[in-house]
Amino acid sequence: MERPIDLHIEKIKTKMIKMCSLVDEQLLNAIDAFKTGNTALAALVKERDERIDRYDSKIERVIHRIIALNQPVATDLRLLLSSLKINSHIERIGDLVVNIAKNAGQIESYAKVSNEIQFDLIVEETKTMLSMAFDCFINYDPEQAKKVLSREEILDRRVEINLKKLVHIIKSDASVIDDVMHFNTTIIFLERIGDLASNIAKEVYYIISSQSLKHKDYDDDLEGFF
Repeated sequence: MERPIDLHIEKIKTKMIKMCSLVDEQLLNAIDAFKTGNTALAALVKERDERIDRYDSKIERVIHRIIALNQPVATDLRLLLSSLKINSHIERIGDLVVNIAKNAGQIESYAKVSNEIQFDLIVEETKTMLSMAFDCFINYDPEQAKKVLSREEILDRRVEINLKKLVHIIKSDASVIDDVMHFNTTIIFLERIGDLASNIAKEVYYIISSQSLKHKDYDDDLEGFF
């Protein structure tokens, strides 16, 4: 028999899925704006971030109200508290996406810098991690959660390698220093989005198993990748 709290939880998840979809689209637009210098698209990203903020505030209020009025059992309380954290992570990803959009139109020689680094690989890895994290949340899939965390180290290594390349670019051609700095901050924003995607996966794993996802649980997935 379905309990009243189950209906509330399902409505919350539906709202959060819509928020995930919007953030996913925002990231695509922000990257496109950064690559092409499309400031109109960047402005749209900034404008639509208000919708994400509204989702965040409403979901947080509803979860607090459910906890206060329903005295949820341990399993429900774990789900609700983890959902609060996931909601916060999604909202923070939205903020980072806006930061990427703010760099749109600031690059004078995009190709000159991008041809020297693996920017597209970092972008694709971040997009993959985020998509996988949202999927594991939608489906409550613990194995998918492990896969998200296994990719975090891949992203971190690529970021580290390419940030070093940016330093070498500046040393060899100081005229592109401003462009390099915008690439640098954008790559750091992408890495942070990957970190938050991993945080979402960890919370999903905790919801399902009531256990924390440890490094040893997913380390084997990295074998043979590099």
